Amino acid sequence: MKTNFSQPDLDRRTRSILLETINEYVLTAEPVSSRSISRKLQEKLSPATVRNVMADLEELDFLAQPHTSAGRVPTDRGYRYFVNELLLNQQKEALQTPLPMIQPRAGHNNNLQDMLGSVCHLLSADTHQTSLVMAPTIGNLHLKRIEFIRLEEKQVLAVLVSSLGPAQNRMLRLKEDLSQDRLISIANYLNSEYGGRPLVAIRRELQFRVEKDQKRYDKLKQRAFDLWAQVFTTEDHAELLIEGINHLLDQPEFQGDLNRIKALLKTVEEKQRLIELLDLCMQEDGPSIIIGEEHPLEEMQGCSLIAQSYKMDNATVGTVAIVGPKRMDYSKMIEIVNTSAANMSEYLSRKPE
Repeated sequence: MKTNFSQPDLDRRTRSILLETINEYVLTAEPVSSRSISRKLQEKLSPATVRNVMADLEELDFLAQPHTSAGRVPTDRGYRYFVNELLLNQQKEALQTPLPMIQPRAGHNNNLQDMLGSVCHLLSADTHQTSLVMAPTIGNLHLKRIEFIRLEEKQVLAVLVSSLGPAQNRMLRLKEDLSQDRLISIANYLNSEYGGRPLVAIRRELQFRVEKDQKRYDKLKQRAFDLWAQVFTTEDHAELLIEGINHLLDQPEFQGDLNRIKALLKTVEEKQRLIELLDLCMQEDGPSIIIGEEHPLEEMQGCSLIAQSYKMDNATVGTVAIVGPKRMDYSKMIEIVNTSAANMSEYLSRKPE
């Protein structure tokens, strides 16, 4: 979900003062004075001239003045203008300093779960923000192999090995009894025909083949479909990894407001509401940046969220994100989140061994 204010047409002087004010506030977390901006601008302007422009920006709701004698701070609308400018110029301007590349480290068994944990940890460490990684649901992972083990009459254990890494066991109750030899034949058919394919796509393909010519379809393939359908009768819940919650507590914006931080931490710990939010972000092409009051979750309206989806074979399967104060280095944060998502897409799109 990418929420944007319309981008008003500011003149060059007004735009440069707004952007410089936000840059200064990001660095200091203190209201920015006209004198400070006057010293930083390439164009020589007096503090009085800068102060007048700041007053105009305040009327436009891009800046606010906490106290009469204080400097200005960005509003949500000001941050949105700033971020939109970044996104518009993202392809034109290179970052001045190289950013650390997040290199996910998979476990010794090429375990996706290890890789997700590594990415979540590195993302939080490199951004000093709270990191979120929404894992792919099992249906989007690739089949390595499946085995069926007969336990007793009409009861079978399905052992599923996917690109998730560790085997997953599911108990199946059959309508008819099948011998172990027949179960081995069904597993061999599925592995040879569908190995390396996304798990959810296998069910669709099997169902299509059966329905297309049900009379001529042999019993082995019909039973293969029935067994595979049962493997996915269990609801497939998304999993969310979170790391670096303590970074929220370290931000000056959240210190001294106990009720606010309690509500925010409760939202983060509940996870399901964040999963729903990140699920909306997955529908966007490019980074999703939600600032302050743009958040559908009231408890997060003091924060910004930067999210980017990652893919498996060109299909979007999950999201990586960071949550932090509205006062953040958006240019650097967007680049790190994008890099993390790109690395995950590359990892997931490798062919299973």
